[in-house]
Amino acid sequence: MDTRSYWVWLQACLGAANGKVRQLLETYVSVVQFYEMGVSEWRASHLFTKGELEKFQSYSLEQAVQRVVEHESGGIAVVTPDMAAYPEKLRQIYDYPAVLYVKGNLPNLQERLSVAVVGTRHATHLGLETARTISGDLAKAGAVVVSGGAMGVDTAAHCGVLEQNGVTLGVLGCGIGYPYLAENEKMRRKITEKGALLSEYPVQTPPNRWQFPQRNRIISGLCDGTLVVEGGASSGSLITARDAAEQNREVFAVPGNVTRTSCEGTISSGAVVGEKPPCGKAAILQAAGSACPTANCLGGAVLGNHRGRVDGGTADGFARPLGRANQNGQTVGFLGGIPAGIGDSQSPKAAQKLRF
Repeated sequence: MDTRSYWVWLQACLGAANGKVRQLLETYVSVVQFYEMGVSEWRASHLFTKGELEKFQSYSLEQAVQRVVEHESGGIAVVTPDMAAYPEKLRQIYDYPAVLYVKGNLPNLQERLSVAVVGTRHATHLGLETARTISGDLAKAGAVVVSGGAMGVDTAAHCGVLEQNGVTLGVLGCGIGYPYLAENEKMRRKITEKGALLSEYPVQTPPNRWQFPQRNRIISGLCDGTLVVEGGASSGSLITARDAAEQNREVFAVPGNVTRTSCEGTISSGAVVGEKPPCGKAAILQAAGSACPTANCLGGAVLGNHRGRVDGGTADGFARPLGRANQNGQTVGFLGGIPAGIGDSQSPKAAQKLRF
């Protein structure tokens, strides 16, 4: 039998973002062996809750087989950790998903730099243009840009890549086939032409509040680094930044306007501007690229050291790497360097550019 069905069964029983997937596979040779051990062994392991044990018995392998068939017949690939197509970067995180549902073309992220660009849904014009510009420049440099498909900064990031005919991945907090954010449907279709939509939830799963924080670990887990553009104090993008830090990945921030509540989180996130000389937006390629096999190639693609105004950013409009690392030892940086005048509130065309 196709081993993917066993992974689907496991995901359905344990739910999303469950670190027990890693735990049990450190004990058993494979997910197939775990399944075949049966309820007595599962109970004796003392690893599972009563509800999980009940689910193991109520959700059948036949149901999992049918789920695989339904997704594949609908043009959605079912990718599991024992497959070569499963992203190695994602496999390295503690609570990696047992199943990824993928629509489109999933690139080999071991051969390309990948950067997450996330932020508030209620971004300023400057924030939207910042996300669009940096994402477009990253795409031109050959990087894959990952975001969450939401309104605001996520949409700006995806659109910036699409404008440059680059590759972007959208990690959704619902099923790929669920009609969520109808206004972004055209953008999602364009993403799948060269990149992909991903979700750990079955195709028609509706969005629930808790699913978006769960999917954030996948966004950061797919990437060498995460850039936060304007995040409020309670912004979900700060969860992504925290996930990236816990995954020992690079973290960057565009603080935004110090007077706006939508920027409070990035401004007070604990990142500080260091003492090193200005390095422009190439900081992302240099820092995040150090973990990527193609870093030497990408590191030479400077993203334009634009000297200009950055509301709430560094005084001279340049990015600087930090002078200190966070508690996990990785660099956290502020990014600036956006051309003067971009995203002014007097420029309503800024938001219009982000739509397809």
